[in-house]
Amino acid sequence: SVYFTSTNTGVACGGSGTIKRTTDGGQTWFSVASGTINTLFSVTFSDELNGCIVGDNGHILRTSNGGQSWSQQSGVNNNTLLFVNFSAGNTGYAVGFNGILIKTTLTTGNPENLLSEVRVYPNPTKDILYLDFPPLLREPVLLNLYNSMGARIQLEQRMSPFTEPLHIEQHPSGVYFLEIISGSLRRMEKIVVE
Repeated sequence: SVYFTSTNTGVACGGSGTIKRTTDGGQTWFSVASGTINTLFSVTFSDELNGCIVGDNGHILRTSNGGQSWSQQSGVNNNTLLFVNFSAGNTGYAVGFNGILIKTTLTTGNPENLLSEVRVYPNPTKDILYLDFPPLLREPVLLNLYNSMGARIQLEQRMSPFTEPLHIEQHPSGVYFLEIISGSLRRMEKIVVE
């Protein structure tokens, strides 16, 4: 599928999670990370910034920066979604296998700011870290804890609503780095364990 938001800017999607973007009317195309290997069947935009892609296994991707980056919306369904369209502002519909019909709303705002809104506390800590995530973040989150030498020493995954704290009491005091990953978005936070 391909969709142009202007004469020069367009986004295409396809097999193996492929997303391509052009800013010169299709003369050249650049790859954009999708965070999935599933086939992506349909792309559409409600305006020049806010767009949506749907595909295999119920994958729904969203952008709010004109397709420069995409984040996954998870947990809607597992049916293949074949087509998505936004005909009334930020409200749209996706259809797919087994008669699935989903109403969806694009939220305005930049998804790249979502991880910057995550609050990690207390820091310094002795045993437990709490993470407060913004309500718009619904994609699974991967947490990697690295020691000061850069070796990963703990790996955990969190699902919305992200209420479970991160237990780090098994690690000695020192400086650590917590990597928070959601789709194609990443954030690194310095943690001090006393």
